[in-house]
Amino acid sequence: MIPPEKSSTLPTPHFSLQAGLIPRNERVARTGAIGPGGALTALAERHPEQLWALTDNLRQTDPSERAALSQLRDGDIAAAVGWYARNGRVHPVPDRRRAVTGMIRAWAADIDAGQDPLLLAYRRDNVETLNRAARNFWERSGRLTGPELVASGGRTYRAGDRVIALAPGPQGAWVTSQAARVTAVDPEAQTLIAITPDGRQLHMGANDIGADHLGYGYAITAHRVQGTTVEVAHVLDDGGGRELAYVAMSRARNASHAYTTAPDLDQAAQRLTWSWDDQRRQQWATDQARAAQRLAELRAEHGELVGSIPPDVTDQFAHVHEEQVAFEKDLADLRTGAGRWANTPVRPSYEDLQVARRAHEEILRRVQDPHRGLLARHRSRDDLKTSAATLQTAERAWQRTTEPHARLLEGEGSRLAAQIGELEDVHRARAEFIKSHPELVDRIGQLRRAIEAQQASSHRPRPLTTNTPTPPPIMQRRSVEPSHELPPTPAVPTSPDL
Repeated sequence: MIPPEKSSTLPTPHFSLQAGLIPRNERVARTGAIGPGGALTALAERHPEQLWALTDNLRQTDPSERAALSQLRDGDIAAAVGWYARNGRVHPVPDRRRAVTGMIRAWAADIDAGQDPLLLAYRRDNVETLNRAARNFWERSGRLTGPELVASGGRTYRAGDRVIALAPGPQGAWVTSQAARVTAVDPEAQTLIAITPDGRQLHMGANDIGADHLGYGYAITAHRVQGTTVEVAHVLDDGGGRELAYVAMSRARNASHAYTTAPDLDQAAQRLTWSWDDQRRQQWATDQARAAQRLAELRAEHGELVGSIPPDVTDQFAHVHEEQVAFEKDLADLRTGAGRWANTPVRPSYEDLQVARRAHEEILRRVQDPHRGLLARHRSRDDLKTSAATLQTAERAWQRTTEPHARLLEGEGSRLAAQIGELEDVHRARAEFIKSHPELVDRIGQLRRAIEAQQASSHRPRPLTTNTPTPPPIMQRRSVEPSHELPPTPAVPTSPDL
């Protein structure tokens, strides 16, 4: 077996086991060298007689393209990109929209020329965009016939549609990533019939054609294309790294084309070199499962310990306090006919009360004025009796108007006071519990840090390569005519994320 650290410097023998022959150079480029402890390593050590050597790459018809792929696989990115650029395989496009348009046109031209082309991208959203555009062309060109079936999830299918299985069929009727062409649909029964490239018929029911089980197959991701062979491939380079770039660019026998965002060929080559020089080694599935299980265990223990502590009611406390402040303001507004009471009978009742009160106070001042004559003060005393009666009537009217609302508000105040008391009790219980169980608090902190570390290891940003410097930001060509000005191209990221 070849140690992982030496696999990139040795010749390119091929090896597989009994089940089939997989080119070793292709497998290493896709998933990385087999490390000690891997399942294939163990099998190879136990059954060395079952190893077969495949020394030639037979897929590409052009020997120079096979050499460029070997350079891409072995990490000589600049040489590989240089070959593709010199041979018209690198296509600079101003933005993603025009990249999709250019790829569809080239794909359609290949079909008209009798070739078997394929559209590829690394990201699912770009694959969806390519599929929609390709199917629109397919429909406009009259290649879709008959009724239309609307499947669960919203996709529509007609006879002539290219499809791909996103999940295995019942009882192994088909496998995931199985490509096929729809030959008939039954919209009422929610069924369709499709035929595979080797002539097998697939009968799919309503449960087999939902959005999670069946998709369009005009464009697919590079992950699904492994093992596929076509005549021409059109690849939207959207940051897949060297491994996926090798997969995508090695599917076609005759020609593989890469489309990348740039104003000219030189800068397109720079961006492609930067993109392809980045490696994204996949973890073993067992490692990923083990990490997921460990993360689940940490979260379960953390949740159990946190649940044993009386709850933190800080947010509820703040919310109830805001309600209490609003209640007190509303009660004050009720007494004066302000706020939400301004356009109710409370306001005129309050104003009548104020008028009666001011009149009564003015008459009382006159009665008590020593500078007025005896007769004048006597008359004011008679007026005082009248104003007092008027004031008493106004007070009663105001009380009758406000009393029903005041009772409701008093009930709300009692509810808030009780709620505050309950929250204070819970807050005290929590503080006492935390004070008496410091080891529990420490353990919760340890678990939180372990969860964060586990998550960080699962989503750690890939390191930048040192083999190829990051290209400078792309400078745009400008024309004196605004209609020909190219849109700005995003700068190359300096620390890309997984």
